[in-house]
Amino acid sequence: MQGTLAVGLLFSVAACSSSSKGSSGGLSAAQQALLAESQAEAKAEGATIDVDCITKVIAKMSDADAKAIVAAGPGGNPTVSEAGQALGAEAAKCVKASAETTAS
Repeated sequence: MQGTLAVGLLFSVAACSSSSKGSSGGLSAAQQALLAESQAEAKAEGATIDVDCITKVIAKMSDADAKAIVAAGPGGNPTVSEAGQALGAEAAKCVKASAETTAS
């Protein structure tokens, strides 16, 4: 599974310096935890994350999937639903690896 729900835990893509001022309004506590973890991990890896984009993807995720991803942590292998797996590819579009951000 591409970055175990790339959703923010796109540790494999490389980290983040936020390109947008997203709002976590409307997210459940589990989804907010995933958003925060995703942003922190992206930042640690030096990637750029589109906060509005990733927030929209995470909002589609079930609490069970969000909790599983956060519990697994960076590099973990959470068990998520098929819908959660599908959101991983969508989330990957919200993140640019550090090499991509410096090449522009």
